[in-house]
Amino acid sequence: MESDIIIGIHSIIEALANPSRINSKIFCTDKGKSLLLEALKSNKSISSYEIVIMDLQNLNKNFDKKIKDQGWAATATTIPSQIFLETSTLKIYDSSMLLKELNEMRKLKKIAKLFALDNVSDVHNGAAILRTAAFFGVDALIMSLKGTFGLTPSFYRIASGSTEYVKLVKSVNLSRFLSELQNEKIECIGFSERADCDEISNHDFNFMHNDYLGRCLVLGSEDKGLSNAVERVLRKKVSFASKGKIETLNVSVAAALAMEKYF
Repeated sequence: MESDIIIGIHSIIEALANPSRINSKIFCTDKGKSLLLEALKSNKSISSYEIVIMDLQNLNKNFDKKIKDQGWAATATTIPSQIFLETSTLKIYDSSMLLKELNEMRKLKKIAKLFALDNVSDVHNGAAILRTAAFFGVDALIMSLKGTFGLTPSFYRIASGSTEYVKLVKSVNLSRFLSELQNEKIECIGFSERADCDEISNHDFNFMHNDYLGRCLVLGSEDKGLSNAVERVLRKKVSFASKGKIETLNVSVAAALAMEKYF
């Protein structure tokens, strides 16, 4: 049976707090258990979870076996804080499920905040972007099905618990789905070095607009940027104007700037 393997104290704590996570099982050394209890600040109990205590050597062996069973490469690195969590898999949305969620948000007169990644494949960038998205209250992170990162233990660690608060959506055809979102009055803004402008008139997203019912920011892959298919369908595109000698940004940094400016 597939399961999520989560490392990193903060990520483990947030996963345990997610009521949709079931069959949670904690594997740790005595030190790992103590670190978890310390991080919880004694205001939460872990007595309701199955806890397997083992020495560090066996913990590492058990961890490697479990991630190999999931089809991931074994790691030679030490498990952070000597603890990991095995729990039920995170719910991944598809395009149709997100559209239903957006309709519900409209009924509640809530402005949608979405972020889309076009072939971003680096796990560190993907996790950092998701963490930033959670900070800015983004409702969903949309990922192209092709060339994306996997929800590996490393991803969960770097995301630092944000996976429990931002919906993850995988789109089979990102360009077509972005077209659908634009037709549904979601303003989609692509970030591209090829864009002619470095500024788009910003709205106050504290209330509902007749023209737009939400906004989706779109960033492309680390090396090529937005794909031609995605860039063609976007009605609005913007670039970040360099003020120095370096003209490009890491995609996770660009994502943070985009959210700060347009959310």
